Amino acid sequence: MNEHYTQIAYIGLLNDDDTLKFGVSLYVKVIGEVSAEQQNLMSEVADIIARYYEKPLREYLQKLKKEQIKNDNQHLQS
Repeated sequence: MNEHYTQIAYIGLLNDDDTLKFGVSLYVKVIGEVSAEQQNLMSEVADIIARYYEKPLREYLQKLKKEQIKNDNQHLQS
């Protein structure tokens, strides 16, 4: 059986100046050949996943940034 992983999407999160902060590749496990219909389905699923996780990831990164600034300020005051 021909089994492999194929990248279906690459989610890039941007900084405020539109430069790439970091990117995340999304993969699916594929067994056998991929038909055009299956390829379209994988693309649709990747779009849904990207839209679903965009806001939580952005909020998480903003929280980390605020914590880092707070920690940096605390170290400067010490």
